[in-house]
Amino acid sequence: MVIALIDDNPYERDCLSSLVVSEFEKSGIPIKQFDLFENGEDFLKKQELHQYDLIILDIFMGEMSGIDLAHQIRLQNKYVRIVFCSTSNDFACESYNVGASYYIQKPVTSQDIIQMMERLDIEDFELRRFVSLPDQQQVLLRNIIYAEYSNHVITIHKKNEPALKTRLALNQFTALIKDFPYFMVCNKGTIINLYEVAEWNNDFFTMSNGVTITISRRRQKQVEKEYRYFLFSSARKEL
Repeated sequence: MVIALIDDNPYERDCLSSLVVSEFEKSGIPIKQFDLFENGEDFLKKQELHQYDLIILDIFMGEMSGIDLAHQIRLQNKYVRIVFCSTSNDFACESYNVGASYYIQKPVTSQDIIQMMERLDIEDFELRRFVSLPDQQQVLLRNIIYAEYSNHVITIHKKNEPALKTRLALNQFTALIKDFPYFMVCNKGTIINLYEVAEWNNDFFTMSNGVTITISRRRQKQVEKEYRYFLFSSARKEL
């Protein structure tokens, strides 16, 4: 989980961040990164706004209000969950015009954070993760079936959507998805989403769209190890 919190009051910013970290830890949800900002201007200077899973915004903040900031965020990131936190409920209706997922009234308690987590459906975050390609296209990771590289072009095959092509080096694409262990290299130039495997044997995977992906001989043992671990990990999550 990667979170950003924007609040111009240092005390309230620290208190809220502590509550969020505490309740997420109790729920067994790891926070990979938690960035704190005192105003919207500083937040918008950050280069990788697409990386966040959750952004928590104060509404009353100097020159740029939380509502204004949310409009700017939506221009760059249509998937991120936005939660507003304010001393007043006056902007609750307006907050949903920018796709806010929840609204908390200060002072914030642990129970408020618990209710926020329940409303957000934390498990759904995995389905909403995406990457931004250098050409500004955004791709939902779990929507990818497999990707293949040829002649400096990555072709991304997706569920229920046309394939997407982008001019990109293979190592650049693998760098974008390196933190998501359900992607695996099967052969030189082909990366599959293990969630989309319909059938597997030592020589190939059959994907959910019926396409057969060959496993290179030199990678067969490593592929088997990684895929069995994926199946084991997935089974544990369902228990």
